[in-house]
This record gives sequence, structure tokens and C-alpha cells, in this order.
Amino acid sequence: MAEFNPELIRALANGDKEAQQLTADLPASQKITLGILVNNLRDKENIVPVNSGMSIYAEQESRSIDYEGIGDAMAARMKAESDAAEKKEKVREEWIKKVAEKEVARARAGLKRSDR
Repeated sequence: MAEFNPELIRALANGDKEAQQLTADLPASQKITLGILVNNLRDKENIVPVNSGMSIYAEQESRSIDYEGIGDAMAARMKAESDAAEKKEKVREEWIKKVAEKEVARARAGLKRSDR
């Protein structure tokens, strides 16, 4: 793991834009390490940055949710699954009927039962 300059960590913890630009090109693993170190320093020294952007926690944007659209999509998916299950069952029943008719014909002809 890389050692980071404590001044850089302090600058990031305070929300310094120049320090953020310096770390923008680092690999993801080093950014994660820096984020952890920055959050630890913030917790330890009660630092509250002004919109720093350097955090291990993802901030979720609030969005409105279209529950009716979700319900419609779920209903359509459930109907499609139901239709597929019905079609599968119908094919299975037709196959069973076909095999049964074949066995009846073999029995009437006096042949032994085939093991499919």
C-alpha cells in the first residue's frame, strides 16, 4: 500500500480543490485508500468539508419513482412468464398424449412396450 503525504490527506479532508485535482489520475485502489484515510481524519478531528467529493460513501441522488410504471412492468413480466409456463405445459401434455397413443398402438399390435 502506498504511503501518502499527511498534508495531502489533510488538504483532501478540508475539501481543497487543488488536492483533488492532484489525485484525479490515481488508480482506483489508491483513491479508495485515500478516501479511507481522509474519512478517518475527518472522524478523528471532526472536520466538516464544504462539498469535497472525496468520500468512501456514495451519495445517492433523490429521484421520484414512477410506481405505476413499475407496477405495469411487473404485470407485463408476470403475464409473459405465465404465458410461457402455459405454453410449456401445453407442449408437455401434447408430448405425453403422443407417447401414450404410440404405446396404445404398440399394445394393440401385440408388441412389447418400448422404453422410449
